[in-house]
Amino acid sequence: MIESLVSEAITKNDYVILEGILKRSTYYQMIERLMELYAPRSALYYLSVSFETTKCRHLEGLRVNEFSIEQMEQWWIAEDLLDYKSEMLVDGEVEQTDLIEQVMNYIKDN
Repeated sequence: MIESLVSEAITKNDYVILEGILKRSTYYQMIERLMELYAPRSALYYLSVSFETTKCRHLEGLRVNEFSIEQMEQWWIAEDLLDYKSEMLVDGEVEQTDLIEQVMNYIKDN
């Protein structure tokens, strides 16, 4: 379903950002297909954040009532990089505006 949504969104938008906690064992093949299908106009970032930071962001977010901290603890895999050849590691403590600027600069340059 995610793959179909991304593919459809790309036909209608200049930029598409797929964001989420995407477990390597579940999503690697889909991400690889999307990256190869839309290369060279695709980029893959891994936002490296601690569970503590993720928990705080969740408690402040709009989806706070959709799932619990206990559920998140069951899903959490530290440093679960996809290990895709062009994956870029980003410090999770970076300010959101700086991260957006970094992504937009990459898009402009490529």
